[in-house]
Amino acid sequence: MSFGLFHTRLNVSNGLLGAPILTLDLLVNTVQKKVTGRASIIQATHPVQVFQAKVWGGYSELPFAPAGSPSIVLHLDGSPSGPLSQIAQTFHLQGLLDQGWNAGTASYRYFINGHWVDQHGRVRKAPDITHQDQPQPAERLKAAIRHLESV
Repeated sequence: MSFGLFHTRLNVSNGLLGAPILTLDLLVNTVQKKVTGRASIIQATHPVQVFQAKVWGGYSELPFAPAGSPSIVLHLDGSPSGPLSQIAQTFHLQGLLDQGWNAGTASYRYFINGHWVDQHGRVRKAPDITHQDQPQPAERLKAAIRHLESV
């Protein structure tokens, strides 16, 4: 693992049709082993639910984990307005991830409509967000190279 900051997007789902899907958009500080970001939960079936929270927490590494097994222990808390707010926490997550932050398992709970909802699922790397009306980075780089070649 490199030292510094990196961004990752993860999905947590139990794989059942219509079940809630958690998307974590995280900034990981590998020096301080701290994590901040946003959690979004969407359940498209009845009852339709949309939940969002700012999240924060940390992680630790399991130094003696067998090769190929989960070796990152992630814990996150969250609320609608961040860690310094007086608003009560509405989100908690505990997860086990592989060294590359690409896969694993997680249990989480969130407070919506006056009650807590508990979920457990598999963690997978989330697809990157693309904007259909804007050129992608590779296309922008090619255009910049063409422009420099014509100068």
